[in-house]
Amino acid sequence: MAIAVFLISNISYVYPDTPFSSSLPGGLFYIRTLVDFSGLLILFYNGTDGGN
Repeated sequence: MAIAVFLISNISYVYPDTPFSSSLPGGLFYIRTLVDFSGLLILFYNGTDGGN
């Protein structure tokens, strides 16, 4: 799961024409931050009783 989040977070550096890409540095920061925090929430949820 962590590898998938890392790859999605950094995919815009490899493929610039994806939905996770931005031409502005600020947009790139927001996209990466949102994906990284979402990944942390997923990992946290799977580590608690919610993930069974």
